[in-house]
Amino acid sequence: MIIESLAVLGPLMIAYAQEIEQNKRMSEQNKKEAKLALSKAFIETEGYYAGRATGQTKDVAKEHEVAALWDNVSICMEPFNIALAHRLGQKSRFWREGAAWSDEQIKAAKIQLDMVRRDGRVALS
Repeated sequence: MIIESLAVLGPLMIAYAQEIEQNKRMSEQNKKEAKLALSKAFIETEGYYAGRATGQTKDVAKEHEVAALWDNVSICMEPFNIALAHRLGQKSRFWREGAAWSDEQIKAAKIQLDMVRRDGRVALS
């Protein structure tokens, strides 16, 4: 009876260990994708601000691209930090709405560019 139980339990334990390892690899891959998404959104946003600072006109199409990047970061962040994912979704909304929020609204939503980048890095480290 014990030998029969071990014969059944052994393969189950191996399958369980393989599943744990697979989930670990998937989690690391998800982290990497989230880090890359965060980096891309940050760089594109920073570039847009730099262009505006040098006199480029408002570009609604570019703002919608930036919104899509922040939305992607929000989705990638959900498994790691749901509160931060929500804030990143708000950052996407900010861009979809023409980046016209007041400084007080931005501060209240905690979506300042450097803040979300820092918080994203911390959540994924």
